[in-house]
Amino acid sequence: DGNIYNYNMNTSNNVTQQQHSYSHLFTSPPIQEITRLNNVYQNFVLKNAGVEVIEARGTLTGPNSIQVHTTATGEASTLTAKNILIAVGGWPFKPDIPGIEHAITSNEIFYLEEQPKRMVVVGGGFIALEFATIMDGLGTDVTLMYRGDLFLRGFDDDMRTHLKEEMENNSGIDLKFNTDPKEIRKQDDGSFLVIDQDGNEVECDSILYATGRKGKIDGLNLESAGVHTEGSFIPVNEYSQTNVP
Repeated sequence: DGNIYNYNMNTSNNVTQQQHSYSHLFTSPPIQEITRLNNVYQNFVLKNAGVEVIEARGTLTGPNSIQVHTTATGEASTLTAKNILIAVGGWPFKPDIPGIEHAITSNEIFYLEEQPKRMVVVGGGFIALEFATIMDGLGTDVTLMYRGDLFLRGFDDDMRTHLKEEMENNSGIDLKFNTDPKEIRKQDDGSFLVIDQDGNEVECDSILYATGRKGKIDGLNLESAGVHTEGSFIPVNEYSQTNVP
């Protein structure tokens, strides 16, 4: 199975040598698997359940109606229903700082063509820690920046402390707590300079932001149905109902 996951398997003198092909680490098996799963759900699970799938953008026009903009043709139509389920998911959040356009998120990292030699990961949640340890394990020099005293806020304190100690002692990750980037500069050689609130600078080849997510509700026209929102999120009750049940 090694070749499936982009390990080049070379055998000489009864010794198997494994060399990882990073250029296809994310862009081959994971993307193919996502495509396969999408096809399974659409062509078998949903179809067999009698669900009609419309590839379109929906916009609410009231509590029981949606205007549908078909992607392929650009045509618009209206659907009505007794109940409408909003399940648009979220999108990675990036703060508005100078140079933020140079940063990637957990979305774009799957499409990196080359392994960065140096990476700054910004964030203190499990997504930030996951990718920091993955890239460290692959040999990238990783710096983890988190604005708080200790990452994984809300988790068990003993576990958080133990994980910090393990990362300090058994990984090459440079942990920088109480650190909040204020600017990203692209340098002439294509590398980047991350500058924190105290003016400290870290050079790197890639910056990954994992600083939370926001609801992807832009363009849904929720106000037309009277749906209450808090920021980019929709509060619901214990039955997942909005304020317009």
